[in-house]
Amino acid sequence: MNLNLSQTFDAKQELDDYIVGLDYINLKDSQLYGGKAANLGYLSKEFNVPAGFGLSSKVFQQLIMPLEKQIDTWLKFDTSDFDAICRVSEYIIAAIKCQTLPCEVMRLIEQYQIQLEGPYAVRSSAALEDLKNASFAGQQSTELNVVANLHDAIITCFASYYNASAILYREIYGFGHRPCMAVVIQKMVDSRLSGVTFTRHPVSPDKGMLIEFIEGQGEALVSGAVTPHALELSRQNNELHLDYQTSILSTCELQQLARTCLDIESYYGYPMDIEWAMTDCLHILQARPITTL
Repeated sequence: MNLNLSQTFDAKQELDDYIVGLDYINLKDSQLYGGKAANLGYLSKEFNVPAGFGLSSKVFQQLIMPLEKQIDTWLKFDTSDFDAICRVSEYIIAAIKCQTLPCEVMRLIEQYQIQLEGPYAVRSSAALEDLKNASFAGQQSTELNVVANLHDAIITCFASYYNASAILYREIYGFGHRPCMAVVIQKMVDSRLSGVTFTRHPVSPDKGMLIEFIEGQGEALVSGAVTPHALELSRQNNELHLDYQTSILSTCELQQLARTCLDIESYYGYPMDIEWAMTDCLHILQARPITTL
């Protein structure tokens, strides 16, 4: 979904540096549009990914430009003091939430909204996210079922780059805090089932594939608020043995899910952690390398 918005900026390249349809983003764009958006764009070429668009890290950098010096000062903290990290996080997030997106960016967002009816899922997408050795899973924000005030949901996701847990995670891995956060806006999926599939069991790879799922939206599963249904499917020579029956996931749906997740593993070339939703069909919401193998 790439709109003809070239009249807004002098050149299409400049436009694409700020906002672009998800299906025009690829793995090479992870520094500009973040790991989540890069993976979703790559997946959208072959799999059923909810339609959407991305706001680049250049939008984030513009947003926080008036705050850069103050943020640099706040980030000079004792890295062994988690209370200090929490205080710094609160200061920075509060300051960012007082900012507004540039008018030019809001006009572009509104033109995309015309073609992408809500409600929306607004999702953070950091450049360092979904790496092979560091996933940043759950460290930054997602805003679901956004109907009104898309602007504030976007600001919340941008500001979550400075969540205390994300700051600590970057400190542990030695990544630094250069502002490299993007945001993905997608059509919200009204899911009957939501789940996560590990194409190789993250603890015991010899066990094969692990599928965890719940009824309804997946936020409760990702946050650990509920105990999911769990299926372990054995793998031999890349063939799955589907001898399971569940009351809420039909055999046909299980076959489609398992085969699609194997196809995604083949598409990337290594074991994957895949978030999905089931309505009358399967939607792929995210995919990242399994970091524990």
